[in-house]
Amino acid sequence: MLWFSLKRSWKFFWQRKSRGWDDSDLWELDNNITDFILPRLKEFRKKIGSPPTGGMTLEEWKDILNKMIIAFELNDNDETEWTEEEQKKYKEGMFLFAEYFQELWY
Repeated sequence: MLWFSLKRSWKFFWQRKSRGWDDSDLWELDNNITDFILPRLKEFRKKIGSPPTGGMTLEEWKDILNKMIIAFELNDNDETEWTEEEQKKYKEGMFLFAEYFQELWY
């Protein structure tokens, strides 16, 4: 067992050195993606000064960002069952994340 553990640790070390991540990042990929995106979305919301083009106000843009953040917070929660309202918020936030993905720059 020790040999297997050492071999895997060495493999992961080389994967991180060569590609910047290792196979263990795939084990709960949705959680790893959430861990990466959620704090960055929150910081992005603080720093934005204008909405994306298209006639949207800054408040409307912040509302959209809040919905995205709520969706990622729900995914970050350890709850295994969501209420119907939480499921609705999650789907809406993820849809908005996909829709406005290319607008996430400042």
